[in-house]
Amino acid sequence: MVHLRPNITEQPRDALMLVGEQILSLVCNSTGVPRPLTDWFFIPMKEETCKVFRINSTNPVLELHNLTTENSGFYFCNVSNFHGIVQSRMARVDVLRFAPGVPRIAVGLKLKKWPNEASSEAYKSRYNINSSNSSQQVVDPMAFNHVTKTLLEHMSWPLGNVESQHYSPFPNASVSFDQRW
Repeated sequence: MVHLRPNITEQPRDALMLVGEQILSLVCNSTGVPRPLTDWFFIPMKEETCKVFRINSTNPVLELHNLTTENSGFYFCNVSNFHGIVQSRMARVDVLRFAPGVPRIAVGLKLKKWPNEASSEAYKSRYNINSSNSSQQVVDPMAFNHVTKTLLEHMSWPLGNVESQHYSPFPNASVSFDQRW
């Protein structure tokens, strides 16, 4: 029988995960005769010293469930048999409380005509605003809110996720709002 020193054929890879994600799998496959044993180790990121903790797992695939920030750190494995021991590369695992670059959508619309001219005129007369003075351009906030709500509903976006709203009055009106996910 031919005996072979252990050799790591698949190194554990770095991972970026979110708190609460179900499973993180780190792989440390190896060859050798007799078949190598696998031991996993962990160096926490939050530790001030470089303490190394042995993980109670001897499988070539280490599975971590229901991740927390405490799982952030460096993981590596040792594979060994009677002919030697080999250490894998250190895989960095970051477990974040939020997604980096959380998507936000900024929506801007240039309106050519306000949907309810009567509403805008009623608003101007109610607040004694001179229609002929172009520097006093206004848009009825109730009409703006109605347009914003209608657009969001049409796009199946919850109105509660709108972070900010903005509108510029006519004649060159624009409507904008920021949607957070």
